[in-house]
Amino acid sequence: MSSVNIHTLNIHIGSPRALLSVLPADLQYATGFAPHADDATRFSVSEDGSIVTDSKTGLMWSQANVGAKGNFEKAEKAVAECRLGGHADWRMPTREELESILDLTRSDPAIDPVFACDSSWYWSSTAVASAPAYAWFVLFAYGDVNGLHRGSGGAFVRAVRSSSPAGQ
Repeated sequence: MSSVNIHTLNIHIGSPRALLSVLPADLQYATGFAPHADDATRFSVSEDGSIVTDSKTGLMWSQANVGAKGNFEKAEKAVAECRLGGHADWRMPTREELESILDLTRSDPAIDPVFACDSSWYWSSTAVASAPAYAWFVLFAYGDVNGLHRGSGGAFVRAVRSSSPAGQ
């Protein structure tokens, strides 16, 4: 019996949920699209309930939305003014960071219930390379990712920061 190594596989499927439906479980993990619902200890909530820490990525997240739904500039301002847990270094997450908290085994919203989350779009700080006036945003209803003009007012924002290693 012979084997074939596939180095690059390009598939265009409308949403990450659709990709999960066609990939076998071992390939889901190899591609990074594996759900994390079985990782029961991944998220911990601060004593006051305002911060969720992700043990897998080392990131700290605002448990709820920061500010109201709005355009990119308003989202940036809301995150810059965010003061949770005595920290003032909150920022807007990258596209990859936002995608890391998607839970594609869930929908409406597609995120662990430890987060308060609207089934809506959330801004990322990542610019769309082919159109710098646009930024990537993630739909937490079911896990779609798309670009939106930064002047559009149709997305929420969640604040994120790197957690400090113990003792620092």
